[in-house]
Amino acid sequence: MSGVDCGPGWWNNFAIERLGGSLDGAYHAEVFFHVHRDDIFEEDVEGIDLASPEQAREEAIPAAREIVAVLICAGHPADRDVFEIMTEDATLVAIVPFQSVLS
Repeated sequence: MSGVDCGPGWWNNFAIERLGGSLDGAYHAEVFFHVHRDDIFEEDVEGIDLASPEQAREEAIPAAREIVAVLICAGHPADRDVFEIMTEDATLVAIVPFQSVLS
């Protein structure tokens, strides 16, 4: 797949497209899906509103699968990447290794 940009900053564009939006529930948590790739940290600067930490984990699995597919198609390894899901006050919600969503 030519033309796929997996360089610095690509994650924010993906996050806006895949994870964008907010919910109309009573409880809202703004969460950020940061990506660690080896020594590189891709910060999610947009964040999204979700109804619960559990929903953040549920959103992370298909999002990680989509990212892995893009990376593989572009000829990049994806087995060392992880989502670091954090709230706006920097509370860690979950760490989701991309390798864990491949099975």
